[in-house]
Amino acid sequence: MNLAILRYKLYRFSKRMALGPLGGGALGSNLCRTLSEGRADPAVADHVADCRKIASACVQSYPFPEGFPPEFPRDAAFDAKFVYRLRDVVVVPRTGLAWFPGGPILQESAGSLPRLFQKRISATLRRPVPLPESGPVIVFPTFSYYHVLFDVLANVLHALSFVPAAKILLPARRPRFVDGILDFLGIPEEKRMTAEGTVLVKDLVFAPVWVNGGFIPPVDLATLRNAILPRIEPSNDLPRDIYISRSLSRNRPLANEPEIEEFLRNRGFSVVHFEKIPFAEQMRLVAGAKTIVAPHGAGLANLVAATPGTQVVEFLSRNWFNTCYAKLAVQLGCDYRFAESRIPQPRTSRKEFPSLPRVACSDIPAFSSAWSPELSFEKQ
Repeated sequence: MNLAILRYKLYRFSKRMALGPLGGGALGSNLCRTLSEGRADPAVADHVADCRKIASACVQSYPFPEGFPPEFPRDAAFDAKFVYRLRDVVVVPRTGLAWFPGGPILQESAGSLPRLFQKRISATLRRPVPLPESGPVIVFPTFSYYHVLFDVLANVLHALSFVPAAKILLPARRPRFVDGILDFLGIPEEKRMTAEGTVLVKDLVFAPVWVNGGFIPPVDLATLRNAILPRIEPSNDLPRDIYISRSLSRNRPLANEPEIEEFLRNRGFSVVHFEKIPFAEQMRLVAGAKTIVAPHGAGLANLVAATPGTQVVEFLSRNWFNTCYAKLAVQLGCDYRFAESRIPQPRTSRKEFPSLPRVACSDIPAFSSAWSPELSFEKQ
């Protein structure tokens, strides 16, 4: 027992030496879970200059068919949403992580704090550099495509509606699609600024991120659609049925992708690779589609532009069973189905590279009589 106590004290001491006041206690003791409750603490309240409520608390239903397995959630509760104007905040532009000098960390700044601790928390060890900009600033961190759209962009739009004159702070190194999105939305270059490392922002416009990734607050989805849909140029020559291929992706491609592509081409589908298509054209393709088939992946985040009633088929694998796009589809009023991809030969050792998942063409749910073979969804 004495040895265990000694180890714990050693851990606390080394943490203080490494992180200083930011990590002086356990994570929970130096973490502000929400600004709405944290404002009761004078150390937090002193940094809050202004606040606006933009949405009340609500419950979002996900009307999946009764035959769907329990892995598909049926509802989610969302707290009221606010936008804040904060004074003297330390931020990391690349991750969006924010905290007040000396702590606490704002959990709502990162969406998934554990993800940052696993990958990028080392940035908090650096001494912050004052940001030269004295006016209001909105941080635009860069994650994967899905999280940029639903965790970042939605909140940037909320912040801009609160303080339209604010500039957007981006990391100097960022994916090209980020600038494509900003160009599409008409945000000029003069409103964008860049920084790396850890910076001290005097005036931060801050819209909290919903901490449960994969669940999109209704106000966020409505804000995104209100910003995106009016900018999509209508066209009558767009394909009505599209397959979003992952053959160019290094992450989770299908082992039999060519077979799936040929099967769907023979049934009138157009095969698209969103990695090669500008953001504006991706939005046009999805908005004009009647049926969308795709393996689980970032391309399905473009359902944000889909028309209610669009038929969506997603290939889900048991080794990566994530219902974020399923929830998005039914939240938008799409007709959602899924087919399960399978790993033919599981790994026999840690060193062995895992087999890629396969989807049997006969397992793809059919939406129309032109699609053969017909398969009842209840068979899954």
